[in-house]
Amino acid sequence: MLNDPVFDFLMSGPLPAERTSPSAIKNRQEQLERIPTPISLGDAHLLVKMFGPDDCFGLSRKLIQLIETAPGWASELRIPEGEEPGLLDLRYRAEMARKTQG
Repeated sequence: MLNDPVFDFLMSGPLPAERTSPSAIKNRQEQLERIPTPISLGDAHLLVKMFGPDDCFGLSRKLIQLIETAPGWASELRIPEGEEPGLLDLRYRAEMARKTQG
């Protein structure tokens, strides 16, 4: 079940590009910071679709760190196709995590 901070973040759409206004980026940062951890795997499956076209001044990394709090994320998370930097990084991190787990 979605908790309210995750729902709020999802309703705002994917992370914006860095060329977006500073206030819009700050709003997204605050939304991410309101999401309590650890998140559920179900929330991770939804949040993994929220990467934008660039790093969004580090918010992409913050989203990755949030997703990684979900139990079983590396082995069970379906990471969508795409070339967004956040997705590429998350795919790499999942691969490395699976290699170290066994």
